[in-house]
Amino acid sequence: PYSFKDNVVPTVNAFSLEANANLTIPIKINVPANAQPGGFYTSVLVSNQPSVDEESQSSVTKGGTKVISRIGTLFFIRVNGVAQESGILEDLRISSPTKDSSSYMFNILFKNDGNVHLVPYGWVTITDVFGKMVGKVPVDAYFAMPKSVRYRVVQWNAPFLFGKYEATVQLNRGYGSDLVDSKTVTFWAIPVKETSMIVLGLLVLYMLYRFFSMRFKLVSR
Repeated sequence: PYSFKDNVVPTVNAFSLEANANLTIPIKINVPANAQPGGFYTSVLVSNQPSVDEESQSSVTKGGTKVISRIGTLFFIRVNGVAQESGILEDLRISSPTKDSSSYMFNILFKNDGNVHLVPYGWVTITDVFGKMVGKVPVDAYFAMPKSVRYRVVQWNAPFLFGKYEATVQLNRGYGSDLVDSKTVTFWAIPVKETSMIVLGLLVLYMLYRFFSMRFKLVSR
C-alpha cells in the first residue's frame, strides 16, 4: 500500500557509459492529486546490459550464463498533509554472551502503527544492584517502516561482570521530542571460567582443611 513505483519516472531509460565516466540521471516524481498524506517508498535500479561480444564470451566460459550487475537507490517520499505518526517500544530482550565473547546483545522491538516511516533513537543504560551505572550504549537512529515491527540489535562490550544487573532502554519514537518509551530487563552475569576457578579454589581449601583436621589436633598449653 505504500509503493510509489508507478509515480517515479527516470528521464533516461537506457544509456552507454565509458569506463571511469559519470552520469547524472534526473528522476521525476509525480504525486497524484488524490494521494493521501503520509509516506511512500520505492527504488530506482540501474543494471548493465552486456555487449554482444561479452555475451558470446560468457556463453563459452560460463556455460551460457549471463552475469548482470545492478545497483539502486531508495526513495523515501512524504506527501504533505496530516500524516498518521504512531509508534511504540514493544519489547526489550537480552542475549547472553557466548563463552568466547563478553558482548551482550540488546534486542529492541519497535512497532510503527502509522502511515509514515519513523526514526527512533535513544540509549541503553546498564546499572548494577546498587544502582551504579556500569555502561551506556547509544541506539543510533534507524528507519522503522509504516505498519511494521522492526528489531534493532545493540551490542555492548561489557567489562568484567558478576552479579545482578538491570538494562533500561529509553527510546525516542522519532516524532515529538518528548515522546520517549522506556523498558527494563534484569539479568545475571556469572562468568563460568572465573566462577569455576573460585569454586575449585574453595574446594581445594576445604579438602586441605579436612585433611589436616583429621590428622592433627591443636592442643593449647
